[in-house]
Amino acid sequence: MMARACGKTRVVPQNGQPRTESTKRESRNACVVLTCDSRGGVEPLLGLAVRLRALGSEVRVCAPPDCAERVAEVGVPLVPAGPPVRPLVHGATPPSAADLPRWRGRSA
Repeated sequence: MMARACGKTRVVPQNGQPRTESTKRESRNACVVLTCDSRGGVEPLLGLAVRLRALGSEVRVCAPPDCAERVAEVGVPLVPAGPPVRPLVHGATPPSAADLPRWRGRSA
């Protein structure tokens, strides 16, 4: 082995420590896909979740609780987050400016 001018040994692959079974680790990927949208915004993310799962990742979808049926159809676990969005999307009247403080104070 050649010493460098600074006196240190050059690091080359064969100088590294051999990998034993105890030092080998399996890499696991985990992914959370998060959305606060209606079904139209959830659908594309479900496609992403299914593909990530097919590539070996552990996937969870965080979405409004009213998306539970659709998420269950593709077989990805759902973590419900926030209020249901269906009443906002299909409500009789849209929220007014007076409703804004009420929605801001709502916890997820």
